[in-house]
This record gives sequence, C-alpha cells and structure tokens, in this order.
Amino acid sequence: MHDPFGAPQDPAFWVHHSSTDRVWAMWQAGGAPEENRGEQWDGTDIIPYDRGNPVGPDTVMHLGPPRFHRP
Repeated sequence: MHDPFGAPQDPAFWVHHSSTDRVWAMWQAGGAPEENRGEQWDGTDIIPYDRGNPVGPDTVMHLGPPRFHRP
C-alpha cells in the first residue's frame, strides 16, 4: 500500500477500509452522547465551521497550523 495509485488494487486496502467502516458503524450504533461526537481527544472541535450554517464551494474553512513539523 505504498503506492497511492495502486493501493485500491491491494486486498489489504479493502480489509483496512471495511474494518474502519465497521468500527465507525459500531461506534455510531453504541449511543455515544451527542456532545462527544464532534470533539477530538484534545478537546478541539473537528468541525472547522459554525454548526448549522450551510457549507458551499465558497465557504472559508480556517484550519490551524500543522501539528507536527518536519525538520
């Protein structure tokens, strides 16, 4: 899976993504409180726009600085 163009042809790609989808569905079905569905582990919001406002092609999404910097 090192080649991004050939990865979809790799069986490990499908196993990984189907497992991710399965875990996501199990988590959603688990009944987690609604207030826990939009925050990351460090408490920041993963939704970079105001909730309830429509998002379109011209919507500006303010992203933070990179978390990890390469030397």
